[in-house]
Amino acid sequence: MTVLSITLLGEFLTANVSAPFLVFMVEGFHEFPEGADVGFAAGLLVSTFFFSQFMTSLLWATVAEKYSQRLVLFLSLLGSSLTCALFGTSTSLKQAIVIRLMQGVFAGAMGVARGCVTIISDPSNEARAYAILGFCWGLGGVAGAIIGGVCQSHVLLTFPVHQSWTYC
Repeated sequence: MTVLSITLLGEFLTANVSAPFLVFMVEGFHEFPEGADVGFAAGLLVSTFFFSQFMTSLLWATVAEKYSQRLVLFLSLLGSSLTCALFGTSTSLKQAIVIRLMQGVFAGAMGVARGCVTIISDPSNEARAYAILGFCWGLGGVAGAIIGGVCQSHVLLTFPVHQSWTYC
């Protein structure tokens, strides 16, 4: 149950950690005239995560059936961790979009994590297990935004905005 909880917490954390500083990051790429299309590009970065998550969810379920759910969860956690760290090193919008797509690919395994509940629980505690997973998923959304906000405020106070490698 711990691994499933961490997986679901990590999925929404990965999705939300960049939200507080995304506009500043896009501005730091200096690919747009001042104020123009920055909001659109930031929205594009947010949506690419969820688009690739949507597109790969059935693929991860197929891989889990064929090989193992443990393998899929391990790859999901590893990939999410690496791509989340890698996203902060983006130096261009194209690079950020590709990394965000990869983040979504690894987050596509969330259905596999939710499906594992039936394996580790019985009818007497299945509802509680689903509630715990829902709690962890929501906690990831809250924690991601807080962590991103702390990083954003620390980074903007410490480093100039145009150095995009300084983002969390």
